[in-house]
Amino acid sequence: MSSGMTYRGIALWVVLLLLGLAILLLHDILWYEFISTGFAHNGEDYYKSEGLILRDDFRKGLLLTVGDPLTFWFLIASITLTLLPQERITFQIVGILTIIYAAGVLLYGATKSYDLYQGTFNNQERVIAMVSVGLGRIVGVLAGAWLARKLDVYGRLTALISRTRYNKQLHRLT
Repeated sequence: MSSGMTYRGIALWVVLLLLGLAILLLHDILWYEFISTGFAHNGEDYYKSEGLILRDDFRKGLLLTVGDPLTFWFLIASITLTLLPQERITFQIVGILTIIYAAGVLLYGATKSYDLYQGTFNNQERVIAMVSVGLGRIVGVLAGAWLARKLDVYGRLTALISRTRYNKQLHRLT
């Protein structure tokens, strides 16, 4: 928090954090309902392996393996980065970690695809699930970071608390 934050500002920041956590809880409840009502045996295959859910129903399974991590990491990134100062280094660290993770996902997908081609590996649903989950996470983090940067809630909140005019460049290190 900035040096000009008051107890009211800290309380507002905590309320926004708790609201974000409540949204994450709602996210988990909604996806749990989708899993338990949309798949055979209350989605038991999903809890064993994400690849098995693709065997059960490929379209719904692909929606689940992409949609769940995408929305979860979108919420995590947007909530976390929204409540932090908009420092350039924060977004650089997120970008570097995302690139490293993307390289790992693509490397895994490439090696397992080669194994599938050679016939030494026979679980193609597992490869599709792992790569789609990884890509969903990457897109979620990037979209959440973009939204956090556009909204700049921390800067607006700081301006509101200190009763000054909002200026996007005041709290950024360049």
